[in-house]
Amino acid sequence: MNAKTCLPVPETDLAPVDLMGCTARTQLRSDVLAPDVLLELTTENGRIDLSLGDGLVAFHLDAATTAGLPYGDSPPARWSKAMGQLEVVHPNGDVTRAAEISWSLNPEGTR
Repeated sequence: MNAKTCLPVPETDLAPVDLMGCTARTQLRSDVLAPDVLLELTTENGRIDLSLGDGLVAFHLDAATTAGLPYGDSPPARWSKAMGQLEVVHPNGDVTRAAEISWSLNPEGTR
């Protein structure tokens, strides 16, 4: 998404990003200024994977983690929507905010 126009970036403008040696992190919060972290995802805790190549980022949340998330509309005790910024930490220590991410939490429907 183009930050100025909010339009999709043309495919021809996309280029693979080398994430070799990088780590990544995001903290989900009810809004950007909220003090409480609802969920933390990092390469260190295994919830972010940068090993796919071509700058692809995968998020992993196992069943035990998702089952323990408190659904509702009174953050931080219970939440249904959150946001976070994906930050990439490069081997030289530089930090790049790669994306802003919106998350939705929904109760289990399949029983």
